[in-house]
Amino acid sequence: MPVLNPSRPRFASPPQAALAKLEQAACRDLTVARLTLGLLDAIIGGEPSFLFPSYRWRLCEVKWLPPKLAESAAQIMAWGARRGVVLNSLLASRANITRAMLALRRQSPHGRRRVVLANRWRRKYPRLKPSLGKSAARPQPLRTVDILHDEVGRPLSDATIRLVRALRPSQIEILAHEEGEYCSWRTGAVKIRLAQDGYTVTAITLVLAVEAGKRLRKIRGVLEDFFETGTEGVIWSVVSEDDHGYDALYPIEEGDHLAIQDQLGRKLWSGIICCDRKAGWRRYPLNPKCGQPCALGHWIHWTQRGFKPDDWARYFIRPEYDRLRGILRKRRP
Repeated sequence: MPVLNPSRPRFASPPQAALAKLEQAACRDLTVARLTLGLLDAIIGGEPSFLFPSYRWRLCEVKWLPPKLAESAAQIMAWGARRGVVLNSLLASRANITRAMLALRRQSPHGRRRVVLANRWRRKYPRLKPSLGKSAARPQPLRTVDILHDEVGRPLSDATIRLVRALRPSQIEILAHEEGEYCSWRTGAVKIRLAQDGYTVTAITLVLAVEAGKRLRKIRGVLEDFFETGTEGVIWSVVSEDDHGYDALYPIEEGDHLAIQDQLGRKLWSGIICCDRKAGWRRYPLNPKCGQPCALGHWIHWTQRGFKPDDWARYFIRPEYDRLRGILRKRRP
């Protein structure tokens, strides 16, 4: 009889009957929905739901559930404490409960009144079309910053608009959920984004003109596994601690000198970058005639010579709370 390796997690889905019982009750009752979403978010590790932005779930709050649901919650909690859990069912239940709560909120007398007020302000401050004149030539890079955090999670109200007006913005836009915005921004513009219920504020951003930083030859920051559409794989990079956005991003290139440190500044590795573009090379599943290096399940462009691809990638592909630090000296500006 084979011996199971206890160090290897066995992947398991949650107890479906208990999860379905909680979900059905949560879709009908606001208090049960708040407690259930808090429990699910605690297991998933996500941010609190925008439906209850100031609520933080605690273990002792299970006692507030109806007695017939306490056993189901206990089963979900015991399952969530295991290793190797599969979260797909929890994510689906969370989405179902959120949709049900949004429908209940919109249909309630309070929700209907709030939707009317929000629509009134949306007609006064609609999404603006791009103006090709002044916004086409931008003397400085523009950045968006989140403001008025206390208003996030609250219904859009006259008080919110008064706070925004007090900033003397150049323009105000109120955007519904999933309503696109134009890319032509104006310095001093304020954008208010609403949730799916049509009246709850999810974000308020201010557009600022920021002086462009000078590109450096010696960069101190954190290691980053940067990728986006068009990079065709992960780009090993250092994100400077003295800048923001794309200005802070410095890709690591052949001939650069890199020193890798832990979060306390102890050196883990240093040397000149020598790109090995063959290590870890694999064929594309849908185009076997072509391929690319791969590490830790990600397409990459190169590995430092002398490293195995996965070992080098572990310096960069890490959770946000455990990023390693780097000191990068560019071979050329």
